[in-house]
Amino acid sequence: MKMDTRHKIFLATAAYRFVSFVRRCFGKGDHIRTNRGGIIWDLDLHEGIDFSVFLLGGFEPGTLKLYKKLLGHESGEVVLDIGANIGSHTLPLAQLVVPKGGKVYAFEPTQYAFGKLIRNVALNPTIGKGVEVVQAMLLAKDGVAAEQEIY
Repeated sequence: MKMDTRHKIFLATAAYRFVSFVRRCFGKGDHIRTNRGGIIWDLDLHEGIDFSVFLLGGFEPGTLKLYKKLLGHESGEVVLDIGANIGSHTLPLAQLVVPKGGKVYAFEPTQYAFGKLIRNVALNPTIGKGVEVVQAMLLAKDGVAAEQEIY
């Protein structure tokens, strides 16, 4: 059964409120450093992608499963993560390709997400060594002015 977006947001909000309440009862806030699937994450549970990584072990678990089917079977694979955000796909991709001599190029334009991406890659030096992080917005044409802030 597929849920519509409105129901997903409702459930995610309810789950966040519950987890946040329980954490506050134990004197803990929304910031957490945790290990999910062998990857160390610096997360802000108030952020949707971060909360998904915390709660589900990753962001878009179906997509992560597909990566495992498609990647990591050959040496030297190169992957581009365009719009890398905090590394929610970058690091699982790196887990698959870096041990076999592959590389992940992670592109993220926003300062906020880029800072978190850098921290998350640095927390995982074994796979992070094969990740090239670039703060840039990829556009169809050269010379096109981009917005300073992007939502």
